[in-house]
Amino acid sequence: MLLQTILTFNQKHQLFQQHDTLYLAVSGGPDSMAMLDFFYRIKDAWSLELYVITVDHQLRGEDSRQDVELVKKEAAKRDIPFIEGKVNVKAYQRVHQIGTQEAARTLRYDFFQQQMQGKEKTKLVTAHHADDQAETMFMQLAKGVRPKGIPVHGQFGGIQLIRPFLCVSKQALISYANEKEIPYHRDPSNEEDTYTRNRFRKYVLPFFKDENPKFLEGVQRVAEIQRDEDAILDELSEEKMCDFTQFYEQKVTFSIDGFLALPLPLQRRGFHLILNYLQVPIGKKDYFFDFLEWIQAEKPNATYSFQKDYSWIKSYGQCVIQKNERFNSSFSEEIQLNDTRHLPNGWSVTVEETEANTSELTNANVFVCDRRLIEFPLHIRTRKPGDRIRILGLAGSKKVKDIFIDKKIPANDRDSWPIVVNGDGEILWLPLLARSELGTLSDQVTSYVVIRVNHQKKN
Repeated sequence: MLLQTILTFNQKHQLFQQHDTLYLAVSGGPDSMAMLDFFYRIKDAWSLELYVITVDHQLRGEDSRQDVELVKKEAAKRDIPFIEGKVNVKAYQRVHQIGTQEAARTLRYDFFQQQMQGKEKTKLVTAHHADDQAETMFMQLAKGVRPKGIPVHGQFGGIQLIRPFLCVSKQALISYANEKEIPYHRDPSNEEDTYTRNRFRKYVLPFFKDENPKFLEGVQRVAEIQRDEDAILDELSEEKMCDFTQFYEQKVTFSIDGFLALPLPLQRRGFHLILNYLQVPIGKKDYFFDFLEWIQAEKPNATYSFQKDYSWIKSYGQCVIQKNERFNSSFSEEIQLNDTRHLPNGWSVTVEETEANTSELTNANVFVCDRRLIEFPLHIRTRKPGDRIRILGLAGSKKVKDIFIDKKIPANDRDSWPIVVNGDGEILWLPLLARSELGTLSDQVTSYVVIRVNHQKKN
């Protein structure tokens, strides 16, 4: 019965297939030991290549060692290759100031990734079950987070992860292990009230199971429905956000009006799309409502820092979410004729020579100048105090600072905005903003220097 339930669930979600290579994450508990036996029984029929992988977290002394030895013995009985890792959870926990379970999970999956990296058609299999799903969703609800639960499949570090046992209860796995006389160990820490998950397992779930014998099936069904709907809404949100959003290497810029015009569900997904793009380590906190309150506040220009290295910035109707460490730094680079430079802010600059002038050469991304007036190498740099430019058609010079203000360039962009400087030190061009008086076209000029910038978003 249990085998058929799992195979039916797999058929629905296409988690493992014929000829797959599966790494079974086995801890020695009843859930994962039942999983080990299940895949051993279908191994030949499905032409599966199996590995058993386990990690000693060194948290329970000799008990931890005995868990590893049990898994090793059972893998050997089934002639399945065994891989063992050992990690120092306590040391990692001290360095990173995180909880025991989070530290253990991080180190465990790091080891899995090291062992599986670069292998084709390889998947990691865990024994997460229906009780884990219900516990997770209730824990998310308790934190005020929309309960998404545990997905049936996912990725970590480019490696596929599948959870084919989400369709069966913990008790069903224990019963299976007992029926097949599969040895297993129980982790006493699973009974401690110290951990939130244990409290939900012991005190919350039993009530719902008593109320509805099919409670766990219902929870899994709700989780799957939500994820199907989320996939559609995520796609729609990305489509809408791209209409007014620019993606750069370590920052994202978007129109505040465009964002606020979206329905709330798309705002939420758009915000998290950006955080995912920037690889923000969100952890347990959902920043969306803090962000929404901040962006709707009347103050037109403001900055908010979060997660230490990240911030969101509001300026002139635009919002920037960025990683701080790269985008307020200055740079200065030389460039010669017939050369291209890729700048730290994500822009690129190309310098060429041409004999003809065309209408294309007058667009905002291009600066054209008499070749005889240019001294190489040119310098591409960020602003300096007191910078001024003699603007074409304007008597005298103007401060670069004032041009940024007049053009409503967000404050966070000004420090990384490239300025093109002639070899003699005169500013030739603020790309997109202002040309110097040297940037003229004439029928008497036979050779031009053409400077082009590319500031397109990086998708």
